[in-house]
Order: sequence, then structure tokens, then C-alpha cells
Amino acid sequence: MNASFRALAYERELPHAIVTAHGSYKRRKGVIIKLSDDSGHLGIGDAAPLPGFSRDTFEELGRALDGIVVGMRATGFEFFREFFETSSSNPSLIFALGT
Repeated sequence: MNASFRALAYERELPHAIVTAHGSYKRRKGVIIKLSDDSGHLGIGDAAPLPGFSRDTFEELGRALDGIVVGMRATGFEFFREFFETSSSNPSLIFALGT
């Protein structure tokens, strides 16, 4: 089975600033993730760590995505089984892949 993985980074200005005890946020950035296979299965998720709230950062997300590309090239979707079992340092990415 052929597997396809795409990641599209985005940064958007919010219509209104979000103000919290951790600061004010006027922009939001993240990555839209798309997984598909040749059987027609499709998954789309959004990984968007929020500074001051998320345990991971946007930069860490980028490094984890690079690792996924390498893993997918080596083993296809089988890579994700191990990734979900062993990765606890990228909660935003785990959320995106699980939704």
C-alpha cells in the first residue's frame, strides 16, 4: 500500500487578539497535516502549539515532522505505530495525527 504524507505550514493573523495570563496573541501558526493511501483513506489534522500553553514549540514540531518524513520513506504507515507508542514530546503533533 502506498502512503502519502503532506504538511502545510501556515501563519494567520487573528481577527482579535487573544489575551491570557501568558500574554497576548495576535497571530497563530501551525501545520495542516494530510495522510492518505491508495485505498482512498484520508486523514487531515492541525498541529498548532500555543506558546505558554503547549509543552512543545513550533520549532520542535518542525523537527518532528522531518522525522516523520524519514520514517514514512523507510516503512510507510507502519512508522506511525511506533511513533504513537514512543513519542510523548510532541503533543500537538500527536493530536493532529489522531484527529
